[in-house]
Amino acid sequence: MKRTLMPMKRFKSLSGRSKLLLGGLAVLALLVTAFVYVEVTQSRDELLGSVRAEALLLMETLNRGSEITITAGRELDQALIDRMLLSARLLDARDEARPMSQSRLAAEARELGLALAMFFDGSGAAGSTSAPRKSAVDVDAAHPIMKEVLTPVLDGSYVWTADSRIHCPWTDDTLFVLAHARGNRDGAVLLGLSSSELLELRKRLGIGKLVQDIGDTPDIAYVLLQDSLGILTASRGIQEMSAIDEDPFLQQAMETDSAYTRIREYDGGRVFEAVRRLSFPDGTTMLSRIGLSLVRVRAIQQRSMRRTILIAIGFFVTAAILLVLLLTRQRFATLAAEHRRVTTYTGLVLDNIADAVVASDAQGTITVFNEAAVALLGVDADAATGRAYDTIVPDDALLLRRTREHGEPIGFEEVSRTNAEGEQRQLVVSTSIIRGDDGAVETMVAIARDFTEQRRAQAQLQRRDRLTAMGELAGGIAHEIRNPLNAISIIAQRFRAEFTPREDLEEFETLTETVRTEVQRVNGIITQFLEFARPT
Repeated sequence: MKRTLMPMKRFKSLSGRSKLLLGGLAVLALLVTAFVYVEVTQSRDELLGSVRAEALLLMETLNRGSEITITAGRELDQALIDRMLLSARLLDARDEARPMSQSRLAAEARELGLALAMFFDGSGAAGSTSAPRKSAVDVDAAHPIMKEVLTPVLDGSYVWTADSRIHCPWTDDTLFVLAHARGNRDGAVLLGLSSSELLELRKRLGIGKLVQDIGDTPDIAYVLLQDSLGILTASRGIQEMSAIDEDPFLQQAMETDSAYTRIREYDGGRVFEAVRRLSFPDGTTMLSRIGLSLVRVRAIQQRSMRRTILIAIGFFVTAAILLVLLLTRQRFATLAAEHRRVTTYTGLVLDNIADAVVASDAQGTITVFNEAAVALLGVDADAATGRAYDTIVPDDALLLRRTREHGEPIGFEEVSRTNAEGEQRQLVVSTSIIRGDDGAVETMVAIARDFTEQRRAQAQLQRRDRLTAMGELAGGIAHEIRNPLNAISIIAQRFRAEFTPREDLEEFETLTETVRTEVQRVNGIITQFLEFARPT
């Protein structure tokens, strides 16, 4: 009992000033404790807010890059089909003019970059083929493999059909096969491209490469695209993830176009996950998911907590006011360092993306300007960041001004722009808007890709197609002219051989010889014209 009363006696024995000082220290201690708690909480919220903004920016970049990549892949597939259609019509015309042997058809197929070329008659019987006939693999024995593609064309259901699941017995390779109806006779022309070559091309240009490149960035735990059936493509090391129909959070994200975020357990740790639906014009939908590791954020929070406690102890030893000032200064320094780290980290990710990425705030001030944008617009990143978008891109080539004025994102739109060298460039631009929890616009992002070279290649291909068509038309006209010339020549020969005039015999022979000679001369000119018009 005496031990319990001793502290109270000692407290009563203190002077009023000491009591006031002790009370002030106690109050200050409570204030410092409350300040530490609020500061740590706000720091955590600000760090998570920075991670959320970073995740949403990466999500927008991934989604727009995926849309551009998938669109480019579809255009590539269509270009391959157009090329095979043109090759089929060309081979059909050449075979009609002069039936092709196996060696000639094989040479024509190699020249056109085809792995297989075959002709079939109206009953489906195989004719000429570019593949050598072998005892082990016969053309007629391999015919049932092609039946699925040939039948609609031979039945007249379609002018042409295509399939990518055909196995070629001569090359032991899976082919992308197209069957096209013959022009002036019953039957079909069947062409094949090597699927292994197409697969290698898609690996270099496909969406999987984009996901791998983003997923290889440090502090990104995973990047993946999935639909209701499973994972479509993912970064390295991803073997299994939660299915959409088993996760209410993913189901909610799949139903709207808004981005959703959460903190979840992954691979023995915690990650900050951003999820957003990705929709395409053909109705295809998938879910893009990006997981950012929270290891560094948690380490920063732990280090910050330890420093705060040590500073608080030192504050009680020295002075309360000095402790508050020192703590505040150190906290701001920590947040500034973290902000610089997050900014640098995001910049490294954006600078390694091939597309130009430019972001501005709601007032039109540029906040993000990656290296691809520097190369595309010819403006230094340091000179552009922090300045008004309208002064850096006055012609609104990236469509951010229109997005800000209308308040709506812009899908894929082609924009023509003249660069500093006076060269006309074709850009494909899309914009998106990042909104805050209150619905207000926070950030506008523009992604642009230079499609000038692709457009030039497409124009050259179209010009070549027109020239080929003109050559075929000229050849047809020349043939039509040659037929009446042959008839004239035959008539002149018959006149000379079967008729003998009663008078002016010499003049008759001179005239018939002149007709025959002139017909031969015109026929020679037509032959030279056909050789000139025939494609090499």
